[in-house]
Amino acid sequence: MKKVWLLYYEKYICKNQYFITEMISEGINYGLDIRLVTVEEINDLIKTEKPKAVISRVINPKLTDCIEKNGIKLFNSASVSRLCNNKADTIRRIHDVGIVHIPTISVTAGTDGKYKYELIECEALQEYNKSLSVMKDSALDMIFYGDALKLQNISDIDLSKYIIKSVTGHGGAEVMLLSDYCKTHAVFGIQEPDAAKYYKDKYIIQPVMTGYDSDIRIYLTGGEIEGAVKRTAKSGFKANYSLGGSISLFEPDDYMTDLVKRILELEDFSYIGIDFLYTDGKIPVFNEIEDVVGARMLSACGKNGYVKKYIEYISRNIL
Repeated sequence: MKKVWLLYYEKYICKNQYFITEMISEGINYGLDIRLVTVEEINDLIKTEKPKAVISRVINPKLTDCIEKNGIKLFNSASVSRLCNNKADTIRRIHDVGIVHIPTISVTAGTDGKYKYELIECEALQEYNKSLSVMKDSALDMIFYGDALKLQNISDIDLSKYIIKSVTGHGGAEVMLLSDYCKTHAVFGIQEPDAAKYYKDKYIIQPVMTGYDSDIRIYLTGGEIEGAVKRTAKSGFKANYSLGGSISLFEPDDYMTDLVKRILELEDFSYIGIDFLYTDGKIPVFNEIEDVVGARMLSACGKNGYVKKYIEYISRNIL
């Protein structure tokens, strides 16, 4: 039996108990002795024992870097973790390969203690590029350094047409309308503090993409599509299943499948979810890649077997 650690934060174990139990149970069938290990204990454990591999279910780039530097195989790899868990860098990489994406402003912490703003345009969505350009040039300093409430009086900027996200948020948390952010003086960076401290990118600002009534989550294991789910928000702009969005199975067409293949060229992904904004008759728009992806939606739609596929993939890729 090959020794494998399944890594979680202590606080997330209860919520993910079904997945954990299935991973451990399925591992036996493939000669893997999978043991649940927490972030809180791994630094001490790694001094006295060394597994063949670690299945990381945490958003902690510094820790995953450390695991790989100890010569331990990691699923997903540290480079995948760094990419997927920084929404700004994900958009940059997607932009570089020419895939249609949500136009984005990255808000980055500079060495001088001030934020810097980078506009990542999308050639196919010029209307949103122009809108973000106005925001970048005339409003961001007021939001982050001035009296954000004064922005409510700027006639050419409607803050309710923009969304702000922390670069490390997931599951629909740390995402809100920019108008609400300014009113409440919200503070992000508390959902995954270990990751938030790691990145210079802190926030992204994006337009509310009107005309898209749902989004698509495509699940992939070892570069192969495991299944896809269409999510539709019951209200507001968040379609996350954990927040009450409705779901149904979805069959990606050839165009979307080709987009996925192009994204897979960026990294050696083990197990991820890729999200696109979607509506019938429009080009899908890339949103983000989930590294520590759950598959409750597939199960809820009656599609199982993803744990077996992941374990099978891991067993083939452990030396």
